[in-house]
Amino acid sequence: MREVDRPQFAVDETGRIVVDPQTRFGKPIVAGTRIGVSDIMNYLAGGMSVDEIPTEFPQVDREDVLAALRYAADIADAQRVTPGYRVGKPDLCDLIDQMVLDEELDVAEVEGVLRRRLEEGREADAGKRAAARAEREAATPAEAVPA
Repeated sequence: MREVDRPQFAVDETGRIVVDPQTRFGKPIVAGTRIGVSDIMNYLAGGMSVDEIPTEFPQVDREDVLAALRYAADIADAQRVTPGYRVGKPDLCDLIDQMVLDEELDVAEVEGVLRRRLEEGREADAGKRAAARAEREAATPAEAVPA
């Protein structure tokens, strides 16, 4: 097994699949590498075999590829599918819905956070618009500015 200088958090029972917040934006990777579980799944989906991947990427071995497959299967098993939801990467609303369903978030909390963020966004947009207007006025001769 490879040694790693900074802390990584194992996300599978073998310790071969880890999450390192400083590597690949915290996506699951093969320990000690920058090869993501999603990379391995994409290579397999593209037609590479379990034995071909270590040949192309010597930093991983066959057991790493199998651990990535097991991890992906665990994620697929844990995925809750709701009819009517689109397939693909979840958006913020999907994640919030799931957290509310899992009782990790209270609906009132979510509503309060969203209202605060919306107001912050409106204030930021108003500031940007005012700055752009001032910049345009400064670049336009005074006699051309309509009253």
